[in-house]
Amino acid sequence: MEDLKLVGLKSHACHVLMQQLLPVAIRGILPKSVRQVITRLGMFFNSICHKVIEPTMLDDLENEAIVILCQMEMYFPPSFFDIMVHLIVHLVREIRICGPVFLRWMYPVERYMKILKGYVKNHRSINY
Repeated sequence: MEDLKLVGLKSHACHVLMQQLLPVAIRGILPKSVRQVITRLGMFFNSICHKVIEPTMLDDLENEAIVILCQMEMYFPPSFFDIMVHLIVHLVREIRICGPVFLRWMYPVERYMKILKGYVKNHRSINY
């Protein structure tokens, strides 16, 4: 809490924070223009994570990602943009090549790892 950072979250928790909770949390804090960009980013992630994606919507989603990143460049400093922010542009192309995102999620693997860690007798080595 001293640094106001969220550390130690699993990928699913970050996913839920970005898509569902962040737009609600920033509603009364940030200016409207910044708030809209962050909300659009959450909606973009929500739309690419559906189990069924219309192939005709992929071009629109790709354009949406480009527009969102351009708008983010207007409001955030250059130091905010690292390689991870840039990868948003490539997500739609990855969906075209590999199929829906949910087929490549790590959530089931993380859940199964927790089950396997439960079988370990040395509980000092397990970080929950």
